[in-house]
Amino acid sequence: MYVLNMPETNRWCLGLPFVKARSIINDELNRYISELEKVELRLKRQKWLFVSCAVVAALVSLQFVFAMRGTTESDSLVIFFSIVGICLGIAGIGGTVGEVMFGGRVSRILFAAAIVGLGISFSFNGEWTELLGVCTGMVAVFGGNAMAVRQWQERRRAKRLVQNLRNDLMEGIVWRFEREFPTGEEKSPIARNSADVFPRSNIAVAVNDRPAERLITLNTTAIAAGTGSADAPLSTFAPAEGLDSFDFRQRHLTPEEKIELSGFLRRDLRRLLIRAITLLWSSTALAAGADAIFNRHPSELTARSVFIGAAVVIVFLYNRIRERQSIRSDLRGGVVVVIRPKDANLEGTALEQLPRSRMPWSQLGAPALWRTDRRAGRTTL
Repeated sequence: MYVLNMPETNRWCLGLPFVKARSIINDELNRYISELEKVELRLKRQKWLFVSCAVVAALVSLQFVFAMRGTTESDSLVIFFSIVGICLGIAGIGGTVGEVMFGGRVSRILFAAAIVGLGISFSFNGEWTELLGVCTGMVAVFGGNAMAVRQWQERRRAKRLVQNLRNDLMEGIVWRFEREFPTGEEKSPIARNSADVFPRSNIAVAVNDRPAERLITLNTTAIAAGTGSADAPLSTFAPAEGLDSFDFRQRHLTPEEKIELSGFLRRDLRRLLIRAITLLWSSTALAAGADAIFNRHPSELTARSVFIGAAVVIVFLYNRIRERQSIRSDLRGGVVVVIRPKDANLEGTALEQLPRSRMPWSQLGAPALWRTDRRAGRTTL
C-alpha cells in the first residue's frame, strides 16, 4: 500500500486537502485497464518511429562517408558537420511525422501542411516552389526537431506513467481530496469540491464525483505547514487605497515555508536557463534562415543572426529576472500579508500574498496552485 510519509493536512490536490484513502471499484479498474492498453500501444508505435529514424540516419550517414572517402574535399570537420546536418534533417522529418500521428489537432494540421508543401516543392519547378520548399523545410527541420525532443520527453514520462498506473491498479487504492468552500450566497452558502486521484501515477479518477473522461494528472503535493499561523497587524507595508472592506494583517513565514520558497527559486532558475538556451538556439537559427532567404545566400551563422538571437533572449530574461528579484526580496523579508474581508458572511475566505512580488501564497486556507504544480490538470496522453 502507498503510505503517507507526513501529516495528512500537508498533502493537497487542486487546493483540496487529503481526507481518506478508499478502495478502487470494479468499473474504475476495468476502465483504466483499457486506457493502459491504449497507452502501451501508442508507446510501441512511437518506438518503431524512433528506431526507424535512427536506422535511416545511420545508413544515410554511412553512405555519405563512403562517398566522401578519397575525394579532395574529404575534410574531417566538413564530414562531421554534414553528418550532424543529415541526422538533424531526418530527426526533423521523424518529428514531423510523429506530430501528425500523435500530436494535437493544431500541430497535426500544421505539420501535415508542411509535408504537403515539401511534396509540392519537389514535384514542380519555379521560384514560388523554391520559396515554398524553404518555408516548409524550415518548419519540418526546426519545428520537427523541437517536436521530436518533446515527443521523446513525453515518451519517457508516459513510460513512468504506465508503470505507476500498473502499480496503482495492483494496489487498488485511491486517494480522496475534499473540502467545503464558503460561497457567500444565501441559497447555497457552502460548495463542496472533491478529487479522487491514484497515489503513484497522480491520474484523476474523478473530479467533483464525476469520472474523468480522459487521462489527466492532478498533481498531489506535500508542502510546508504554515497557513493559518498567528498573524499580527500590518505594519511593514501599506495597503492600496480603496480597499476599506478588507482587513490587512501580516505573519512571518515558517522555517519550512522559507525552505519551500528557496527551493522554488532554485528550480525556477534551472528552468529559466534551459529556456534561455533553447530560445537562443531557435531564434538564432530562424534569423539565419530568414537572412538566407531574403539575401539569397547559403544558410550560415552570422553576426547579425547571433545579435538577433541574443536580443530576443535579453528581452525574455528581463522581466523574469525582475520577478525573481522580487521573490528573493520576499524570502529575505520573511513576511506574508494576510487579507481577510470584513464581511462576517465571508469569514474564512482569507488570502495570503507575498508583499513585493504580489504572488498569492494561500487561498481559502489552501496553498496557491503555483506552489503545488503549475501544470496541474494537464492532459497527459
